[in-house]
Amino acid sequence: MKFYLLVDPLKPSQFAMCSVVGTWGKGKDCKFCTRRISGDIIIAPLVIEWEPGTERIGDFSWGGYKAVVLDRARSVLESNDFECRFDRVIVKRPRSFLRSKMPRVAYPYKGPKLFWMRPTERVHIDVALSRIGLEEDCPCPVCGIEEYEFRRNRLVIRKSAWNRCKMFQIAEFGQSGATFVTESALKILDDAGLTILCPRLAGEIR
Repeated sequence: MKFYLLVDPLKPSQFAMCSVVGTWGKGKDCKFCTRRISGDIIIAPLVIEWEPGTERIGDFSWGGYKAVVLDRARSVLESNDFECRFDRVIVKRPRSFLRSKMPRVAYPYKGPKLFWMRPTERVHIDVALSRIGLEEDCPCPVCGIEEYEFRRNRLVIRKSAWNRCKMFQIAEFGQSGATFVTESALKILDDAGLTILCPRLAGEIR
């Protein structure tokens, strides 16, 4: 079975894009390698700014690998038992609001309710078959954290390591926040006609 990474389109489109600007957590960092030991780097509520380009908001909006969804997307995900939860989103006044001459989502924000989609499952990839190496200076001699190089394709998950979840993050990629879905799960989202879904083939479950 194939699985896919849901990615930011990284280019102007007919739908608005956002930037994530907080909220930052008070987690504990290793004093030796500076990697996060405990606590989320970004915690709820998710604070975003809308980017210039258009006033139209899609079912999915992307700020890096963070996904903000409208209620229609949330309903599809919940009714099909996708492994995720939803937290509050706050829209902040853009720093360049007065300077931009391009259209953008109006502030103060009075549009449809927004939700931060957060996958709840983490799956281990087969490191050897995926041919990914440890990040520089890993594992840390003090905290023992092992963090692997992030890659978006040619990844392999063993069926024995997969709990048949539809949506997940990869444990070896630490705090990247990247969201993956199985081929059958992607079909559910496609069939629902949700915008903006930008899947990229990431690998196989075998």
